[in-house]
Amino acid sequence: MNYLFGIEGRISRGKWWLAQLINIGLIILVNALVYNKTGKVPESSYDLFAASSNIPEAAVPLVFAMWIHFAVSVKRFHDRDKSGLWVLVFFIPVIGLFWQIIECGGMAGTQGTNRFGPDPESTPRPSRNRAQSASAQRLQQASTNRVHHASSVPSTGGAGFLGRNRVETGKPVFGRRSV
Repeated sequence: MNYLFGIEGRISRGKWWLAQLINIGLIILVNALVYNKTGKVPESSYDLFAASSNIPEAAVPLVFAMWIHFAVSVKRFHDRDKSGLWVLVFFIPVIGLFWQIIECGGMAGTQGTNRFGPDPESTPRPSRNRAQSASAQRLQQASTNRVHHASSVPSTGGAGFLGRNRVETGKPVFGRRSV
């Protein structure tokens, strides 16, 4: 819930774009509700806000969409090591929308920790790392067992293929068994 509604911390560009897709879904829902109640599709954002103010079930998702946009944009500005007040640039007609899309959706965040928290791109996911480390440990254990098994086979002095046996190289000998 903190991802969409909280204003603390930092988020990556990908999460910002995902939140924008969620907002688009909410706005489509609001348009559908307005169309269902009034019988006409809002032609502009002003029509959408005006119609949704008279339709409570359309106003609620619209308020959620506005808050989600505000919260994730603040966190995205935090990732750029800027104050959350930069979200107000959105209210500058025409330029503000493009500025926010470029700043939040296109430009990389500050690498490493900044005053708003750790880098969201470098923060490891604990469950994924545990699974990777467990599989890496199994692979290492399996390779250790193979090496241990190969070194425990006594050398018979047999030449094997090209004069090398399995104990010397740790690889299987082609065409013959060397034990």
